[in-house]
Amino acid sequence: EDMLTIASKNDLICHPCCLERLPHIINGHTDVFASGHYELSDESGTGTREGKITICALVEENDTVAIKILADICCGDSGGVLDLKVINPTTLATSMSGERLDFYHINSSVNEDSTSILQKTNSISKAGEGLFLSIDSYFCEDSSIVACSTQSGSLVGYQYNQTGIDETLYIPNAHILLTQSMPIWITALDPHSKTRILSGGDDCKFKLWDMRSFQAPMATCNKFDAGVTSSQWHPHQEHIFAVGSYDETVSLWDDRNLKTEVLRSNTGGGVWRVKWCSVSNYDYLLTANMQGG
Repeated sequence: EDMLTIASKNDLICHPCCLERLPHIINGHTDVFASGHYELSDESGTGTREGKITICALVEENDTVAIKILADICCGDSGGVLDLKVINPTTLATSMSGERLDFYHINSSVNEDSTSILQKTNSISKAGEGLFLSIDSYFCEDSSIVACSTQSGSLVGYQYNQTGIDETLYIPNAHILLTQSMPIWITALDPHSKTRILSGGDDCKFKLWDMRSFQAPMATCNKFDAGVTSSQWHPHQEHIFAVGSYDETVSLWDDRNLKTEVLRSNTGGGVWRVKWCSVSNYDYLLTANMQGG
């Protein structure tokens, strides 16, 4: 018997790529999330990338749970949304196919069905990097540290606050295979040290970097048979992180000994995202896999 059943679903025009829960009450709704969408349209013959952000709420209707769409925000020339994160209590950041990051103010004081739930406040681009594939962040005092990875194999970091956006990190050619720069599918900031960053690339490796001195990685692991596509640090255990790969495995690692993993499990499909979840004092690792897993 299936442990999970579909409570509600919505058919959308663009393919959803990412989800993020918003820590706000919007229009009286407490369970609100943003979904980022990406669509490659070839109607013009130019392969135009289109995207939007959909703000949804979970609502109870007739003893069932339904998804209510509160707003659809078109991303215009920024292209498709490949990843998004809440980077501070009032700001949502998106990594875009149009070589840029976009930043939105989250406005919880809006009227019903208002598209002003999100208002774009800033955008920063970096030419020649291709798609911005992933984004991660942490909030420290009055600033957000934001890191992203690119199709061209670079890691880029920014400091974001009320006065503007400053680039603080740039590592080109961070992942190379046979002299060719490889896409970096995932970046994960260490929330415990706040000085380290993980990257996983199409070169079948993950690397650990010190953001204070990034001429070379602190460590490199090549124990994968396909690209490293996802990673997340454990929220409470400071040395532990999870890694997902296109080789259909998920693994746990301790940064004090990267010669071998703590454990490894086959998922039966390429692992696109991993996320830690704590329920009743137990830690669970959720994975989003190919092959419907």
